[in-house]
Amino acid sequence: MVACAAIASIALAGAAVPASAAPTALGLPASLGGLVPMSDLAGIAPGSAASIRAAASREAAAAVTLAASVSRAYGSVPAGARTYHDEGLTEQVLLLAVRKQSPGLYTTSMSAADAHFAAAPQEVRTVGAVQCLVANDPTPEGTKPAPDTVHVLTCQRTAAGKTVIVMNQAFDSALSHDPRAMAALVDTAWRSIA
Repeated sequence: MVACAAIASIALAGAAVPASAAPTALGLPASLGGLVPMSDLAGIAPGSAASIRAAASREAAAAVTLAASVSRAYGSVPAGARTYHDEGLTEQVLLLAVRKQSPGLYTTSMSAADAHFAAAPQEVRTVGAVQCLVANDPTPEGTKPAPDTVHVLTCQRTAAGKTVIVMNQAFDSALSHDPRAMAALVDTAWRSIA
């Protein structure tokens, strides 16, 4: 299991917590690499403005609950959560930030050599200061994996006093196949969170 996946599981399993019970939330960026919260898409994205507003309201409420759960998982330190989308609703990422260092990402998957594949079924790739957990489709040994066989699950940057995690939630999109692009989103969020 991956450290941030465990955090997400803890957060999602937590009971609903009113915003007043959570410590000070971290200020998250209004946009992230051209992606915006769903509330900014009413009248732009596919679907009726009313349905987009309703979905945005549910998404915002879920983010408050998730941020409170993440905060509790880290000992009640400030945390934040927000989902970002593109205008066509084909890209979707979840940003989690917490005012505490996290363990690095890891995988228990077998190696590429053990699997007789070109790439391990799961691996942690490092892009600068960001780690990304990647799942690879089976590709025969000796063959170069096609870009769409790479699936970025989550990326994380952590240091003393801060962790920023971006989880991919659109499983067959341009971002989902590009660890460097996902890592860039993490770095953008990292710089914007004081």
